[in-house]
Amino acid sequence: MRPRALAIGLAVLVAPAALAQEPSGERPITAPPPSLSLTGHWKLDPKLSDDSGDKVSEAMKGMQTDRDRRHPPVFPGPGGVPGHQGEGKVPTGPGIDITTPGMTGIGVSGDPFAQGGSYRSSRSQSRAAFEHVLDLPDRLSIAQRPSLILIRENDDDGRVRALRPDGARVRSTNGESECLTRWEKGLLRVETWHDDGVHVEEIFDLEPDRSLLTVTVLVDDGGSAISLERVFRPDGSDKS
Repeated sequence: MRPRALAIGLAVLVAPAALAQEPSGERPITAPPPSLSLTGHWKLDPKLSDDSGDKVSEAMKGMQTDRDRRHPPVFPGPGGVPGHQGEGKVPTGPGIDITTPGMTGIGVSGDPFAQGGSYRSSRSQSRAAFEHVLDLPDRLSIAQRPSLILIRENDDDGRVRALRPDGARVRSTNGESECLTRWEKGLLRVETWHDDGVHVEEIFDLEPDRSLLTVTVLVDDGGSAISLERVFRPDGSDKS
């Protein structure tokens, strides 16, 4: 399928309502170079891309390390009086139970979300950030017009995003986020503020020969941040 046919077909099949709202005769505040078009079908190249699962694991390990530094283990002190700082060694001997409730920092769980203290308040927020990372699509179908960009993520899911690259911050139709899209130095930047406190920035960078589309994704929940690069190749279905 040729790019022009793709743009028309995708717009008609998946988002007629969005196209109906496209302003006529208006020029977007920001614009790409004349020859740059993201229109096409794109498939993730896992070999060139960061692994989402690895990135989440690294972030969780970082949270665990930070938690241990802020909340070091508390062991019984001299004479069996609790609450004194230990020397970094787990005590042993009769009557000592390292999993006794109330002994901060000691336990059998490696899940940073399962701990108390200041991390309890950010538990759901961090999980939401990780879910955004793990839920990134492996396929993109893009139809680009001057005032509207349609992105269908993963054909089976059928999710379509309608982006207006005018540099204005707009509320999503489901009321759960706000999005700002703009062209900047030949790159498409999309920022999304979710009501769960997660901020996501996506940067679309297309190679001049259209061989690769690199999408840099930055996810920040206010306490931790994850950055990863995802590289897409044309899936070949655009060829006639």
